[in-house]
Amino acid sequence: MIINNEVKWGKLSDFSTEDRLMQRQLVVKPLVDAFFAYLKQNEPKIPKNGKIREAFTYALNQESAAKAHRPRHLSA
Repeated sequence: MIINNEVKWGKLSDFSTEDRLMQRQLVVKPLVDAFFAYLKQNEPKIPKNGKIREAFTYALNQESAAKAHRPRHLSA
């Protein structure tokens, strides 16, 4: 098993392509999930008009695309 600390220290070049992808996904997945959870939780609080509403709507519409690039074993 690859240790996630290697990612933090910028040593991904030491790993195979598959391992680099897996590490990126392990690091990125929780961030993407947290981002969309935040949007969904706070969407009802956003005024119905304005740039913030547009930004929330745009981002929420990108959720499936953002999650489509994950390997299947990491998708939930």
